[in-house]
Amino acid sequence: MSSNISTTSEKKSSFKPKGNRAQTICLPGTCASLHSSQLLVSSGIPSLDGILGGGIPVGSLLLLEEDESNVYAQYFMKCFLAEGVTSGHEVMVASVDSDPVKLISSLPSPVPNKEDSREENDESESMKIAWRYQNLNQVTSCDNSRSFGHHYDLKSTMSADLLDNCEKFYWDGKEKHPNSNATALPLYRNLFSCLHSLLSARKLFTSTPNDKPNIMRIGIFSLASCEWGDDLCHSLGSDSTNPVWSEVTSFFALLRALARQSYTVAFVSVPSYLFVDSALLGRLSYHADYVIGLESFQGTDKEVNPLFKEYHGLLHINKISAGNSLVAPFVDTHDWVFRLKRKKLSIEKLHLPPDLSETVSRSATDPVKNTVSCSGSLPNKLDF
Repeated sequence: MSSNISTTSEKKSSFKPKGNRAQTICLPGTCASLHSSQLLVSSGIPSLDGILGGGIPVGSLLLLEEDESNVYAQYFMKCFLAEGVTSGHEVMVASVDSDPVKLISSLPSPVPNKEDSREENDESESMKIAWRYQNLNQVTSCDNSRSFGHHYDLKSTMSADLLDNCEKFYWDGKEKHPNSNATALPLYRNLFSCLHSLLSARKLFTSTPNDKPNIMRIGIFSLASCEWGDDLCHSLGSDSTNPVWSEVTSFFALLRALARQSYTVAFVSVPSYLFVDSALLGRLSYHADYVIGLESFQGTDKEVNPLFKEYHGLLHINKISAGNSLVAPFVDTHDWVFRLKRKKLSIEKLHLPPDLSETVSRSATDPVKNTVSCSGSLPNKLDF
């Protein structure tokens, strides 16, 4: 009996939980997710990070459907790139419609935390609500308790000192890749070849030994627009013989595979309002991890609607990834709006004001007087 007891005690002492074997890599500008234990980076908009589950996981691809005015999509892209510059990440910008150098030079400057907190306090003090609602919990758009991103002043540009300390790379589709032939490759193939060579040269692949890896943020603005030479009027039936659809969909699938095996986060915006066939957007969304859409109120009837006077557009959450988990992060509502709030971009829940107009129809008789109990009508003394 004594030998059995000693053997059992030795087995218990040598037991080690499996959780101690897993070690999280610490990279600059990242934090570990409590939902899936993935490394997250901020999108540059803290309110958007809360909706996506705390941030964007490293190695993922986010697809942004641009608004028709193509104004607010630039704000989202600039905040994403500005967060990379502020966090010390490497930034790669690709665009055919806009000059990537000018896009980087016009990035917004970060707002100090003191000024941001003081701004929120000023708004809370100036807001006056009814006394019966003052003691209720305030409704917020997301949980910012673990927010690690920064707010950005969209009316001021980033200082040259911050931009000089960041590794920046550009692609505008005009230069030929050195590994290509005399004839220029198609834009999608040329861009993917440049991305693959750049990640290999910077040693950002997970299979490449690197003592101090960094994060590279890839921002592709207005992919598959008219400047890319695509004929978006082709139908789904001609996809097998038409190289246009196969080029853009193959590039999206290869870009996602490239992000999976490297320390990168890709942010791609597409002008989905130009797509004649919605099946193309469905294929691109299939290869993306996160899909969000922007619907601007500019030039529409909602711009003059008093119900939406405080907002600038709707934000549609079309897809959220469930990385390292069986269930995606829970989103309690799908009614999200965005607005420029004192020079910064914020995302909030859609709360319509109550209908307090005098034209609301009311019943002619008092419902209290017409209430009948089980024993008969109410006493006259209780009538009022």
